[in-house]
Amino acid sequence: MDWDYLRYIRALAIGGTLAKAGELLGVHQTTVLRRLDQMEESMGVQFFERSRDGLQLTPVGETAFREARSEERRVG
Repeated sequence: MDWDYLRYIRALAIGGTLAKAGELLGVHQTTVLRRLDQMEESMGVQFFERSRDGLQLTPVGETAFREARSEERRVG
């Protein structure tokens, strides 16, 4: 998976909300939402369950998050 996608998944998983992920990435939360929607649509999967309390990784999202952490360690 593309690192750009993975960094958004990582920020969303760590931050737990669109706003926190936006802070981590240095972008507005609407950009995070738009990117998440694009990723999920283009790949045909759902990475996060959305609720009023925030975001929760789905099993597919957990796999992507592990990949993001691994890639982050690899590139330093």
